[in-house]
Amino acid sequence: MVGDGSTRKLASIVHADVVGYSRLMGEDEAGTHRTLRQYLDAITLLIDEHRGRVVNFAGDAVLADFATVTDALGVAVGIQDYLQGQHQASAVSDQQKIQFRIGV
Repeated sequence: MVGDGSTRKLASIVHADVVGYSRLMGEDEAGTHRTLRQYLDAITLLIDEHRGRVVNFAGDAVLADFATVTDALGVAVGIQDYLQGQHQASAVSDQQKIQFRIGV
């Protein structure tokens, strides 16, 4: 509504959550939690590096906003690159790897 005192803001939103989180927690709760915490810390740094802001964490998910779609896409690519590097360095099976679905 125009004139109601509210302001509008253009934003690009990124939402990322873990694929098969319940299954992973059922198989190895402590290991999944430890690895997820490491990944979310790295994702938070990537969001900062791409001029974004973490809006919320919810269990296995992160929600962030960005002023431009270029920054949002940059962080999505950065997350995938980071995860690929972690998976290549890991000795765990494909079924045990933490993978994220990312929506922009």
